[in-house]
Amino acid sequence: MLKQLERLQRTIRLGLRLKLTLPYVALALAVAVVGAYFASRLIFDSLQDRFVYQLQSSGRLVSEAVVEIENEQLDTLRAIAHTAGVAEAVAAGDAGTLRAIVLPLSVNRRADLVDVLDTGGQAVLSLARSGSTSFEYDVSQGAGVYADWPVVQRVLAGESDELGDKFVALAESPWGPALYIAGPIYLRQELVGVALVGIRLDQLVQQLLLATGSYVTIYDPEGAVLTSALPDGDADERALTPDFYRHVQQVQDDTMPTRSFSVGEVEYGEVFGPFEARGGEDLALFSAALEPNIIVRASPITQAGLAVVVAVLFLFVILIGTMLARSITRHLLSLVHASQRVAQGDLSPDVRVRTGDEVEELATSFNEMVRQLREASRMQDIFGRTVSPQVAEELLRKGLELGGETREVTVLFSDIRGFSTISEYQSPQEIVAWINEYMTEMELAIRGWGGVITRFVGDAIVATFNAPGEQPDHPHRAVRAALAMCSRLDNLNRLRADRGDAPICHGIGIGTGRAVAGRIGSPDRAEYTVIGDAVNVASRLQDLTKQYQDQGMSILAPSATVERLEQRDDLDISDLGEVQVKGREQPVRVYGISSKDGGGGRAGKAH
Repeated sequence: MLKQLERLQRTIRLGLRLKLTLPYVALALAVAVVGAYFASRLIFDSLQDRFVYQLQSSGRLVSEAVVEIENEQLDTLRAIAHTAGVAEAVAAGDAGTLRAIVLPLSVNRRADLVDVLDTGGQAVLSLARSGSTSFEYDVSQGAGVYADWPVVQRVLAGESDELGDKFVALAESPWGPALYIAGPIYLRQELVGVALVGIRLDQLVQQLLLATGSYVTIYDPEGAVLTSALPDGDADERALTPDFYRHVQQVQDDTMPTRSFSVGEVEYGEVFGPFEARGGEDLALFSAALEPNIIVRASPITQAGLAVVVAVLFLFVILIGTMLARSITRHLLSLVHASQRVAQGDLSPDVRVRTGDEVEELATSFNEMVRQLREASRMQDIFGRTVSPQVAEELLRKGLELGGETREVTVLFSDIRGFSTISEYQSPQEIVAWINEYMTEMELAIRGWGGVITRFVGDAIVATFNAPGEQPDHPHRAVRAALAMCSRLDNLNRLRADRGDAPICHGIGIGTGRAVAGRIGSPDRAEYTVIGDAVNVASRLQDLTKQYQDQGMSILAPSATVERLEQRDDLDISDLGEVQVKGREQPVRVYGISSKDGGGGRAGKAH
């Protein structure tokens, strides 16, 4: 009977997702009902008054932002006019020198338009920024459109007002309508030119949009749209009548008139104000437009009621969340503690959970994962003790099936010279001890350059580069590994000499070419190795080092390896000519390699 009840419990189970979802569905429904109630109460408050107030605030922000932009232009103009060398370059008409001085100033201050004129109103230098965010400028000179501008004529006439000798105006520049500020350039109190700093109106309204969040439009004195940050629409439909233009000017000290319009399917509210220059001169009109927002003014009573309801709902959420968390986290915490132990390397945890929901499934999956980790760790430990870590990782990743892949590799063969002489009067235990000592040093040298030792054959070593991992510079790595082997052998021989042992000599052959790399053998017994011409060449060249031992050469490599060395300034490379290698029809050009500093590659003699 008990087993039948357990079976029924597993069949009729309440999923974890449903356990979490149902309470919050109820909460969401309650919040929606209460929210709908308060929304129905709040919509009776005045929205239009709030929107008009927001429009008025946007208009004032735009006016303040325009003043800041004018002040930035004024600072840039003063910097240009008073920088050493500018007045002299203007007086001499030296556009090259002027560009070298003015262009860095313009870039640093992010000026949009800069023009430097001579006393005839001709442009000695004109700079126009290539884009709104670009630091590149179009450079020109010789334009004469500025001579007729009233603002330029006032500067050339030496006029000044209560604010000084700088003047602001809207003008049609070669780059479109722009807001300019003009000022004189003096050389030893003599007027030699005019500096103009401007910003194109299309760039200006984009800056105002970023600064205020409102879509700014500028209208000329005729009421036509000069430029606008609004999306594309019919500008003529938004043109102002002369009466409305005059009305805005007349009431500017008291209020900012508003109106509504549409662009496509989007409705906007628009507030108007004067576009003023320094000193309060009206240059044009501007408008700031916003999309109507749902701005709600709640009474204190509704605010208090809403606060009470929200507080009760929050307490209800906290209560349900606490109860739900208490029923779930007990088992999840046991999983957390077990996962922390696994992360620290302990693969013994076995979590027992009987909840009949997804938490139990999670625990079961966790236990299976840990079991597989234990198995993988055991297999990797076995492989790591019999083959190199790289080969073990490759076999675990690709499986143990027989087969391989064809790829270009560099193979290194090394063999101890005079092994019989060294071991003639030694016991087997002593021989094994010094061979292991030698092999340890050689393995460190090979692994230091990314080589993979595929075989230890008696006192010989076979290592590959560019297999199983990718190593585009494998010829370079193999040569450097061979030099490191010779260097480590020199150190080992000094240690052996201190012990009274005979020195060890070895020969190293290197071969580069295409070969098959993979697990080769029978299904019951196989090994990771490489087979190909490069292997044969490396083996034969290692054997050939015996003939060059008297010349001090312990490393031989073919041209296929030497020609691909990335760095050879520190190497002595001797061309030994072509050699007929056993097992090949074509001869191999062979090179002897050693280090110039004597750190490796020079063979000694075995005793």
